[in-house]
Amino acid sequence: MSTEESGRKEIMEIREAHKKLADIILAGTQYSEVVTVKAVDGKEHSVDVYALSEKDLVEAFQEGGQDLRDVGKQGKIIDNLKLMGALAARATRQPNIISLLMPMQSAPIAMKALEMSGLAGGAGSPK
Repeated sequence: MSTEESGRKEIMEIREAHKKLADIILAGTQYSEVVTVKAVDGKEHSVDVYALSEKDLVEAFQEGGQDLRDVGKQGKIIDNLKLMGALAARATRQPNIISLLMPMQSAPIAMKALEMSGLAGGAGSPK
């Protein structure tokens, strides 16, 4: 692939990421994507995960007792679980969601919500 073709491909990828981000911004907290998780009934279920507002994020981090720099730190596993649960509850709009999920299943929901809200890699944070 020539340098020119490579440059065009990169530009198209950036445009696509920006288009998806624009769709997310226009939809606001009504924007959602589906995530599949395993519930306590042993079955996989699809849940709608909604983008979070800044207010939702602040409340979840306060509830989880976390700072963004602490997310994923090994010594903070309980705090990380509390944060993932708080994010999942807000992102699914189901306050009791973590009581319905197998352990660690709130993480994919929380990570998708963070991605959609621009705090993790993906369309929410284009190049």
